[in-house]
Amino acid sequence: MNSLLEKLNVFGRSAKQRRKLKKALKAEYHSTIAGLNALRSQFSRNQSTVPNLRRSIHVLEKGLCFPDRKKIFGLKFIGPAVNLYEKALLIPEVSENELKWASDVLNKYFEAVDQEHAEINPHYTKFISLVERNPNPKKTFSPYQVKDLQAHAQNFEKSGIDELDQFHEICRGRRSNRHFKNEPIPIETLRHAIIAALESPSACNRQPFDYFLATEPAMIKKICELPLGVRGYGDQLPSIIVVVGNLGCYDEIRDRHLIYIDSALATMTLMLALSSSGLGSVPINWPDIPEKHEKMRKLLNLSRWQVPIMLVGVGIPDPETKIAYSSKRTVDDVLHHVTKNSN
Repeated sequence: MNSLLEKLNVFGRSAKQRRKLKKALKAEYHSTIAGLNALRSQFSRNQSTVPNLRRSIHVLEKGLCFPDRKKIFGLKFIGPAVNLYEKALLIPEVSENELKWASDVLNKYFEAVDQEHAEINPHYTKFISLVERNPNPKKTFSPYQVKDLQAHAQNFEKSGIDELDQFHEICRGRRSNRHFKNEPIPIETLRHAIIAALESPSACNRQPFDYFLATEPAMIKKICELPLGVRGYGDQLPSIIVVVGNLGCYDEIRDRHLIYIDSALATMTLMLALSSSGLGSVPINWPDIPEKHEKMRKLLNLSRWQVPIMLVGVGIPDPETKIAYSSKRTVDDVLHHVTKNSN
């Protein structure tokens, strides 16, 4: 940290700016440590966390996807995966879908390997003792072939426009709406948009984020006092979502920034889904200022390891208001071909 501050000094940064950076880095450090402690605390109480169940199962799932995989693989992961599954069965908060996914992947794994292998058989025996009869054997939550996904895509009705052009239209149709009708949003529509957002990729499928929705004007006003850039419209929003990252999903400090990446991937999908359903949205920048983090944590009753990432205003667009044109960069501006002679 000190070397970074020295570099800032070389570039003429003021002492005030250096103090702000040091404070922000210190706050990030403490939130990261709080997340690690939370994860360890959950294990010390003999409970599995959902993120670790997802990660363990996803590691095996990726191994199953290799076309030329070894007959014996995943020895390092199968024991922890079965143990996490056993613990997850005792946690009411774990959804039936996630338990079924874990069970199906473990079942596929044991079908793919030698169940009598000395390092596999104890875990297989334990797993069999945990599994109930599959209530829907025709539908499994385990790896499937790419051609099945392509067939699913081909089921959409053709409109005469190239599929990619259709997606471009969806992307162009999503613009930042800052002015909405004074009407409540349809919650079921929002829930369906979040279902779409949950299809977004996530590192080791840990999905380290939550959405906190406010629809009461008093609460919206309090929330909008904290971010920057909402002057003139923030307190008029019919609803607002606070995207919160969960540092308790990681057991390595190196992964602390994944909350921003995974939250952004899901929230972009969320905004596209909202636009496709006729709702408007506006992403709101969240400043990395420790005091604002603490105020938001207090307002939403968050833990130290839960970090505000961004906010999204949501509502029914007012067709009589204007939106910014916001010219975008071209493909040639952003696409750079790299070769071994690039240097």
